[in-house]
Amino acid sequence: MSEIHTQHRLLSPAVAVFLFVAGSLPAQVFIVDEAGGPGAQFTDLPAAIDAVPDGATLRVRAGDYSPFSIDGKGIAVVGEVAGEVRISKFGPAQVIENTGAGQMVLLKNLSIAPTSGLGALLIVANCRGPVLVENLDTTVTVAAATFVVHTCDNVQLHRCQLTDLGFASRPRLLAIDSGLHLRDTDLRGPTSGVGTIGALPANPALELVRTRAIAVRSSLTGGRGGLCCLRGGSASTPGGVGVLVSDSSELIALRTTATGGRGADEYTSQFGGFIPASAGGIGIVVSDNATARFEGDEPRGGVPGIGGETFGAPSVLRSGGTIAIDPESEPSAGDLQGTPVRGQTVRFTLDAAPASVAVLLLSTSQAQMVPIEPLALGSVLFPIALAIPTASVPATGVLEIDYTIPASRQLGVTTFGQFASLHPTRQRIWLTNPFALHVNQ
Repeated sequence: MSEIHTQHRLLSPAVAVFLFVAGSLPAQVFIVDEAGGPGAQFTDLPAAIDAVPDGATLRVRAGDYSPFSIDGKGIAVVGEVAGEVRISKFGPAQVIENTGAGQMVLLKNLSIAPTSGLGALLIVANCRGPVLVENLDTTVTVAAATFVVHTCDNVQLHRCQLTDLGFASRPRLLAIDSGLHLRDTDLRGPTSGVGTIGALPANPALELVRTRAIAVRSSLTGGRGGLCCLRGGSASTPGGVGVLVSDSSELIALRTTATGGRGADEYTSQFGGFIPASAGGIGIVVSDNATARFEGDEPRGGVPGIGGETFGAPSVLRSGGTIAIDPESEPSAGDLQGTPVRGQTVRFTLDAAPASVAVLLLSTSQAQMVPIEPLALGSVLFPIALAIPTASVPATGVLEIDYTIPASRQLGVTTFGQFASLHPTRQRIWLTNPFALHVNQ
């Protein structure tokens, strides 16, 4: 049997037993290889997704692939090496839709560029089961890639970099009527557009509409202001808002920054024309009965462009909404480090205040995230399959738990985990972001 260790003691073998049993259920793994190399069953993603059964895993080798859609099917699409699996061939935006509560979708280690001209990166709609997007990045710099989440219960972005320099008329990530979790994710709003008819404003990094979102150790920055040549003159547009929270939405930001975009620099053409610099964007706008809460950091206004005013933009604008800010608090954050391969060791980590009392919670791939405030800040995995007390957080502020993946663990199965921790002096319970253990090789 595999073992789980911390730097303090050997934990109960119950955790290892659960992880072993949870990974013993049958699952199918298929290989997609653009070059058709040894062992490959498919050469492109659309055909593979259509052919494989519900619950399957596609292990994707390096190459360039076509955009794909997932409709009513739980499936994992996992690049073997981050940055080497590119969804770059011409086609419509990726769409994930109509999954049931027992169906999980995982996208991991993919680089996606919009090729349809619509500026859409990924659309996730009507999903009842978890949708986990990990290590996703964008590389396009002409038309900005945008991510739309609509009517979904549990969409999670882990270690995603959506920061390309293109322009678009929408936020980088728009969530409507959904539940959203961000962890270690960098979002930057599309920049201001340049045109001859009118100015396209810089856009937010994140917009929430009737959505509950939790962001952990993430950076949310509005798009940069730009210059626009108008009929009868020229103008500059201000930086974009970092985050828009509206229509009864709720944002919980833990160790997360919301920053307005930088304004455009002043410009003097060789023909003597002059365009003044523009202001930076507002850090966060909260309106229409929405709420926002910042713990461990605070919103910031964007800086003006070079040649502009010496003062920055406001950090917060309230318009019928409320916001609470506590930059001195010490919210906890969880992570899973290492490559999840059979026979290798991965590490669960908890970043929390020293002397915090911690519990590791584990659940299956069907887990949902359920708010339990005011008992604890955050959302808890449900159903909880196992709750294991661990050692208290050491003076370094980081608790580490090692787990060696058994050689006999079935491939293509996902286990979710998170930590609950009790702060030693504030007597507050923090629930960390979820993290996923998915073994596919």
